[in-house]
Amino acid sequence: MRHASATIGAILVVMFAGACRAAPQPSEPAPRPAPAAEPAPVDPEPEPEPERWPEPELELEQIAGVHYLEVVTGDADADAELPMVVALHGNGAFPRLMEAALLQNPGDAEHPAAPYDAPARFIFLRGTEAVDPPGHARWFSITANEAQASAEQLAELSAQIEARSNTVADAIAALTEARPTVGKPIITGHSQGGILTFGLAVSHPEQFAAAFPVAGWLPAPLWPKQPANEVARKLRIVALHGADDTTVSFIESEAAVEALAKLGYDITLHPYPGVRHSFSPMLAELRALLERA
Repeated sequence: MRHASATIGAILVVMFAGACRAAPQPSEPAPRPAPAAEPAPVDPEPEPEPERWPEPELELEQIAGVHYLEVVTGDADADAELPMVVALHGNGAFPRLMEAALLQNPGDAEHPAAPYDAPARFIFLRGTEAVDPPGHARWFSITANEAQASAEQLAELSAQIEARSNTVADAIAALTEARPTVGKPIITGHSQGGILTFGLAVSHPEQFAAAFPVAGWLPAPLWPKQPANEVARKLRIVALHGADDTTVSFIESEAAVEALAKLGYDITLHPYPGVRHSFSPMLAELRALLERA
């Protein structure tokens, strides 16, 4: 018992001595490293310029009462003898817009199109009826939808197509005489321009080497009453049309093509499934047709 008491006492002495020792002073914190220098600010990449529509030209050359824009492609000399392509814009458009679409538009994701670069002389005619804003124009005052909904409007549109076809045919004849041209001109157009292309192909087939209407249509009152003659049969017509187009009905265009084919015209329709009234998906094929014609 005495031995145990002595042991306990020794332990208490040691604990008391430890408690009485001065507490250790905390060590000084290690110096923090200097902050890294801030990187020099980097100028952000400039935002790409948004694509801008071309502006219409208010002053254009004129021949036989029709204003036009002339563009030579393929680095050809403007006075060289070249194939001529006459292009007709749609409702409310203008020649410079048709030029950008027909020659430079890259198509779309499913139908990419390289720019047109073969040597040729393109004539972009301006519609004969001015509309707002200034520089914009149309060929007819009645739309395809209006004409397809009313017999009276259909008759009026047909009369306008016939009249414009004669006016434009005179202008093209004058241009062919005025500019050095290889062979006969090619005619093409989109929407109202495609409708007028149909009209010209049927009423003035002797003037053209080929006709390529895009999203166009020929109203039934203008379907020829007689089979195609020898001159008309020689004109190649290839119509391009979106199968889902309701602005200028694909179904109506298909009926017109079938009627002309039965009359002996060299005409085919190339439908674009899933495409509405867009020009872009057809540009690759159209440019190839123009280059080969």
